[in-house]
Amino acid sequence: MTGLLDELPSRVALSLSANLKRKYAHSLEWIHLQKEAVWVGVHSARANAMAKELLSTHCLTGLPDYDNITPEVRFGRNGASRVDFLLQHSKSNTQCHVEVKSVTLAATSEAGDRLALFPDTVSTRAQRHVSELMAVARAGGQAALLFLVQRSDCVAFAPCHECDPVYAEGVVAAAAAGVRLLAAAVAFDPGAGCVRYCGQLPVLLQYQLRDGQTLRAPAALSRQKLAGAGKRPRKA
Repeated sequence: MTGLLDELPSRVALSLSANLKRKYAHSLEWIHLQKEAVWVGVHSARANAMAKELLSTHCLTGLPDYDNITPEVRFGRNGASRVDFLLQHSKSNTQCHVEVKSVTLAATSEAGDRLALFPDTVSTRAQRHVSELMAVARAGGQAALLFLVQRSDCVAFAPCHECDPVYAEGVVAAAAAGVRLLAAAVAFDPGAGCVRYCGQLPVLLQYQLRDGQTLRAPAALSRQKLAGAGKRPRKA
């Protein structure tokens, strides 16, 4: 949650559980950033539930046709790997492995646009996941990385070279190997008490951060103007 606790105290949104076995009844779901005037979802486990809703309603473009969604599927040698969702089509017998990542970090690009970034720290687990998906694609299968951006102020997504260059370069290599890269944004509506789907975002593999950002901009990356703006949210 890099950068999300810099403006304390902050407004938050909590969920309440009826499970009496829990130590605490409340869970932290969203934090409001005053400077950016945006709510950011911080409960990473919710990302899969929201992703499943988007997949179930076929809201996402860029995926192969499917009519069945199976969560938490083991694959690979002796089932050593696990993927968040396996999409299958009963008639064509095709399938696609989908891994979901929750995105909370954002920075300003050199072009002045807000860019969603993942991860916000070095993640060997995420590095392993992208390698596993790349192996599926290289073996002739279909695989996809879905970055669920839990904030509404970004117009594009990019792998974070500054926080984890190994992962970012892995994503670039995975895309070259045929792994599909998708990014979708959601937003919390405190008035309605619900989460709304904002639409898909373009995925940028190269970018430059504006000077003065907390994150260090890698000189090796080329300048690229972000394209497209966020769509009007609709209820998820």
